[in-house]
Amino acid sequence: MGVFFVGKEFVEHQAVGLFALVAGAGVLFGLSIISQSNTTAVLSYGIWDFTDFELGADLEGASGPVTWSTTGLPPDTTTTFTPATGNDVTLRLRQSDNGPDVGTYTMTVRAEAASGETDDITISITVNPRRLTLTGSFTAQNKVYDGTTTATIATDNLVIADGDILDGDNVALTPTVQFGNANVGTNKTVTVSASSNLSGTDQGNYTLHVVGAPTATANITPKSLTVSPPTFSKTYDGTTTAAASGPPTLVGVVDGDTVSISGSPTYSYDTKSVGTAKAVTPSAPYGLTGSSAGN
Repeated sequence: MGVFFVGKEFVEHQAVGLFALVAGAGVLFGLSIISQSNTTAVLSYGIWDFTDFELGADLEGASGPVTWSTTGLPPDTTTTFTPATGNDVTLRLRQSDNGPDVGTYTMTVRAEAASGETDDITISITVNPRRLTLTGSFTAQNKVYDGTTTATIATDNLVIADGDILDGDNVALTPTVQFGNANVGTNKTVTVSASSNLSGTDQGNYTLHVVGAPTATANITPKSLTVSPPTFSKTYDGTTTAAASGPPTLVGVVDGDTVSISGSPTYSYDTKSVGTAKAVTPSAPYGLTGSSAGN
């Protein structure tokens, strides 16, 4: 509910529906439409039916009656003035079908005196997307740690809530899901992502609301790493002792993770005899250290 003044008269403005309305005023010759302040109402795309607001003209020496007209109407809307002529009228902006698509529109309202003087006001109309909610259920696949929160749907029974998509509109959902974090864990919550894809000729009039949407659980299991051992070579000395050339390295670490090999084992050949490609065994298993070692 908004209020503005026209001339010396107090006028009440009521907005019912899906628009943000902003009225401006000017003065031409002897006729004027004056508003005290802007009026705003913001609702979403959909069935809003109509929007009313009151207008008044001060003839200021011009001769009546005053006739009213509009130009630049948003698509799928119509207007009527009640009464059809007069200093004080109600402008009703009514939707047709589902009304105009999401976007910002500007229309002009003109008052014209019988003696020819005119004055215009502009109305900025903003249409916001209609919110879609989800019902149903889904299950998610377990995965091996990969450093991302990406999850994969195993079975998809998610549906857009009945009535959220307006009759005649073409909108479809391709859901994507995600873990709350990338770390290893069991029975981790998987949620629908707000970036899930909406498609169809009318998808631009809708936005997906995922708060309160169905969830699932799945596991992230540790990623196996391979140790690339150091190299070993020596001249026969009658012992099985092996001396490493260089440190062991890890293969398969996820980019950006901090993990390294822990421990300083000694190494032994399988026998003391001369040979090639001989097996070498560390005195203790390798360990892992670093902030990402648990994954």
